[in-house]
Amino acid sequence: MVGLAALAILGATAGCGRSAPEGAAGTNDGDTEPVMAGIEVVSEEPVIVPPSTTATVETTPTTTPPAAARSYVVEPGDTLSVIARQFNVSVDALSQANGITDVNAIKPGQELIIPG
Repeated sequence: MVGLAALAILGATAGCGRSAPEGAAGTNDGDTEPVMAGIEVVSEEPVIVPPSTTATVETTPTTTPPAAARSYVVEPGDTLSVIARQFNVSVDALSQANGITDVNAIKPGQELIIPG
């Protein structure tokens, strides 16, 4: 409400020959420039802004080919967990890929498939 009252007072003073306070709306001595600070009127003609153009880039989806399965020959002293850690796979994935039901039942010379 205070803002509306202030605008009413400014409007009344603008028409009585006194200039409006600095920063107030209105004109000063018949000048067509606004008195409000920070606002500059450049042109009264409409500005036509063309629609933005956006380039369309077509991309081909890339798929990562599945990692090739590797094999490993069990050496004396190897355990399934050591082999899994060496190839950064889980013991479960290693045992499933090789059909191993007893993780302690691997033997030297046995060839294991390392899942990718």
